[in-house]
This record gives sequence, C-alpha cells and structure tokens, in this order.
Amino acid sequence: MKSANDSNYFSQLAAINVNDHVERKGQFSYLSWPFAVSQLRQFDPQATWEVKRFGDLPYLTSDAGCFVEVAVTVRGVTLSQIHPVLDGKNRPILAPTSFEINTSLQRCLVKAIALHGLGLYIYAGEDLPQGTEEKSDEPVAGEKPQGAATIPVPIRQTKAISTAQIAQLERLLDETKGDRVRLLAYFGAETLADAQIADLYVFDGSDGILVEIVRDEAAMAAIRAAWEVFQRYLDTDTPPPLTDRDTVARTDPAWQLAAGLYLQAKQEADKAAEALEKARERLVGLASHASENGDGVTVTRFWKQGSVDYKKVPELKGVDLDRYRKAGGVEVRVTVTK
Repeated sequence: MKSANDSNYFSQLAAINVNDHVERKGQFSYLSWPFAVSQLRQFDPQATWEVKRFGDLPYLTSDAGCFVEVAVTVRGVTLSQIHPVLDGKNRPILAPTSFEINTSLQRCLVKAIALHGLGLYIYAGEDLPQGTEEKSDEPVAGEKPQGAATIPVPIRQTKAISTAQIAQLERLLDETKGDRVRLLAYFGAETLADAQIADLYVFDGSDGILVEIVRDEAAMAAIRAAWEVFQRYLDTDTPPPLTDRDTVARTDPAWQLAAGLYLQAKQEADKAAEALEKARERLVGLASHASENGDGVTVTRFWKQGSVDYKKVPELKGVDLDRYRKAGGVEVRVTVTK
C-alpha cells in the first residue's frame, strides 16, 4: 500500500525551484539534463528511464520528421514522452546525425522527468515564476511606457549572465532582430558587455569540466598590469628575469662541496684573467708594426669588418628570419651570487 508521501510525490518534485539550472535558446527554455537526473535520483534512487526502440533504432522516421521516445518510472509510476528531433531553431530534421538524435533524447528525458513534476512549470509557455523578493516600485531601466508590452521577469535575479550567454544572445538578436531592451531586462543586465560571470571549459580530449568564474576587478587589474609588463619584454625582445619562484634552493652537502670548489676556482681564474689582461696591454703598448714576434709571442694588428644590422636591410622587412634559424640548444650559465 502506498503512503501519503508516495501518492503526493508529484507535488514534492514540482516544488523544486530549478530556475538556476535553466538554459535558454531563443524563446525556448531547457532544463539541464544532468541536473534533472541528479535531482530525480536523489529523490528516488530506484527511479529508472528507458529509451524506446523502433526496431533496432532509438528513433522513428516519418514524413513529418524524426521522433524519439523516453519513458521514466518514479515510485512505480511510468510516464513516457515523445520528442521531435529539432535543429537549433527548433525546426524538424529529416535526416538527423547521431549527435542530433542524442541531443533530442536528452531533451526528451528531461521532459519525461518533468511529467513527474520536476521543472514542469518551465514548459508551461509562461515566464518563469518570480522569486520571493519584494517587488520594487522603481522603473526598470529602458522600460516601455504604460500600455506597451511588459518587461519579463529575469530568469536569474541574483546571478548575471555569462560571456558564453552574451555571445549567444548577440547572435540571436542579429538573427531575429529582437528587442534588445526587453532581452536585457529579462536577463537582469544593463548591457550585454556587462558580464559578471565567465564560463571556463577545460577539455582533455575525452572528458571536460565547466567552471563558473565570477568577475573580480582586482584580479582583472592585476592581470592587465602583468600583461603590460610581459608585452614590454616582447617589444624589446628581452626575456624576463628569473624570479625566486623559478629557482630551486639547494642545501645538500654534494651541492655545497661543488659550489665551494667552483667559487675557489673562479677566484683564481679571475685573478689570472686580470694578470693576463695587464700583460696583454703591456705587449700591445710595445708593438708599433703590423706584426711583431719574439720569445714565442706575436702581436698582430688587422682590419675587422663590422657586423650587419639586419633590421636595417629593407629587403628583409617583413621576412620571418626565425624560419632560417638553426635548431636551438640548451646553454648553461653559472653565476656567482655572493
């Protein structure tokens, strides 16, 4: 025998507010299918659904178009929904691809779940229900005079539209020559450029994750400042200096021994180089001819041509010289820091 809660499960599912998970395409509203399935399984872990087969195919082809059917069972009650295979403008597709069939199946699944109550109101052909906030007497920006069509209630009253939504809205406005004022009011925004949320999607080739990033003015200012510094390195063809973050600190005995030996040898080499330069200057000062030799040492004077400044060659302007560059290699530089 079913309990009162079982018999009233429709009311429980219908009472769930799904506004923050509604997606819109043009004038049509869609409920996110992962959210719908998650809510359904949390409500009834035994809930099941079945994609109806038409022979060996998960869709039916007719002169009117292609159709799919999904049946969902909740608390022992099975309800099925038929859904046409439609394109991005909700027009029938006579020869759908596997992707289009799969998309239609997901939408059909959500609508079959809605028959049990979850998110049913978004398919009622009416605006989404208002929140519990008190209604403001202040006029909406860009509101039309009394007697004109009313401004619809925003679907998200506490969350601004994302950059991805902005791009979609711009395209839809151009295609439909829609009313921009009404659309902005609907999404609770003053301008389409006033996005407070960005959608970051990371995909590794087989799986992906969608992250919602809220606008942060301080972070944006820091990013702009860092980019300007980086741009200066590009403009001057100068690599940025390494920072402490780029350096690994070594304190192990083997490193300390090698570093000590290097410092000692470096000091001796520097003294020898200084003595060598003084002796060279003395020899050059004694030589007055083009070439002089004695005691195993020769001092020769010769003419050396200057290097070519390739940046000043007009024929090379606009030529990508990097394509003629030899393969790079790793060079090691040892620096004394104390």
